Amino acid sequence: MYRSVSCMIICLFFLHSCDQESGSFPGKDAPIASIDSSSTGQLGIQLRFYPDSPALRLRYAGSLEKEGNIIAAKLELDTLVVMDSASAFLRYRRAQILLKSGDTLHAIDDLKMASLLDPGRSGVILELGNIYADQKDARVLSLADTLISRTADPDMQSRGLLLKGIYYSNTGNKSMALKQYEESINHNYTFIDAFIEKGIVLYELRRYPEALKTFQRGLNVKSTHAELYLWSAKCLQAMGRKEEALDSYRKSLGLDDQLTEAHEAIRLLEAK
Repeated sequence: MYRSVSCMIICLFFLHSCDQESGSFPGKDAPIASIDSSSTGQLGIQLRFYPDSPALRLRYAGSLEKEGNIIAAKLELDTLVVMDSASAFLRYRRAQILLKSGDTLHAIDDLKMASLLDPGRSGVILELGNIYADQKDARVLSLADTLISRTADPDMQSRGLLLKGIYYSNTGNKSMALKQYEESINHNYTFIDAFIEKGIVLYELRRYPEALKTFQRGLNVKSTHAELYLWSAKCLQAMGRKEEALDSYRKSLGLDDQLTEAHEAIRLLEAK
């Protein structure tokens, strides 16, 4: 299924944690201006001179992560957690890296600890809830209810409802999933993820006209979303509307030429 939740979760947490990344950790810090644009190698060299600088080590870990060196990045986060074991932010960052390494079990442990250290972090609840939803773990429902009930922010409420929808969809309760997705849309009509998830469920149920209508509702909100065009094309193709499907596939590629499924679908349709 479509997922863009994690990127938003990272952004939410970073917005509340920029003070930590700018050097408010305990310990001796390197000059921040000198490390903002440094390469991974340069950061590693500087770290030898400032081994007690959490801000420098955090940027070094992030640079390693971007290069795909997840094991080394995780080791740097291990050191940071030892330096400041009470930091919810560092627990969260290590959880992100653990998830990339496939270590979901320990990632969950860090997310739980982050939640205990700072219960007000919506990003932690969203990340943990996303894992539980994918694992068909009913604990996501209470997490989502907590998120929904403790905030007046429609966006957060929409994300909580989305988590419940994903859980119900994954456990086979499609009618309940559709209900949650529609409620999510009603709370925040600009939340594209809810349109996509609802449309996918309808597509899986072979309710293609309804699915197409849902994706088109999403396109009315954001007309430059490649995934919405892709799924619209799949619906049109299933309904036998070949030329319209081809047009929608091409629009999706115009926005994201890395959509392999769209390339293959066009090839097959043009060959008929």
